[in-house]
Amino acid sequence: MQKTLVAAVAVLGLASLAQAGGQQVVARVSDDGQSVVVRTYSCGTPSSLALRGTAEGLVSGERRSMELAVTPGNEPGVFRVARQWPTEGRWVLVLNVIGQNGVSTLVTLEPGASLRIAEQKQSFERPQPDRIAAALGR
Repeated sequence: MQKTLVAAVAVLGLASLAQAGGQQVVARVSDDGQSVVVRTYSCGTPSSLALRGTAEGLVSGERRSMELAVTPGNEPGVFRVARQWPTEGRWVLVLNVIGQNGVSTLVTLEPGASLRIAEQKQSFERPQPDRIAAALGR
């Protein structure tokens, strides 16, 4: 019984470690400043995970939301998101790995015509509306 309990605790511990370090989604502005380059990793290795995104914005006090076209790049685990949202207002990008236990990244953009990332936060829970609203109200 004690060996079974120890084995169960060990397996649960390894499962949580695998989930915690399993998937990563990292965004950066492209060299030309016209798009966001997104890299996906599984256990630290580039991996072509299925990715979906939305742009969530606040323009003249009005909330806006649009599905993003996420284009696969030439390398495994590299995607490009061209600017599809207006330059006016405040915007965040919500990037979600599709599938069970997929990681999500909330990318807060600096306001203005130039693409600049102010902050990005990753979690294993999809960003809820209050978290998106908080990011837009910065």
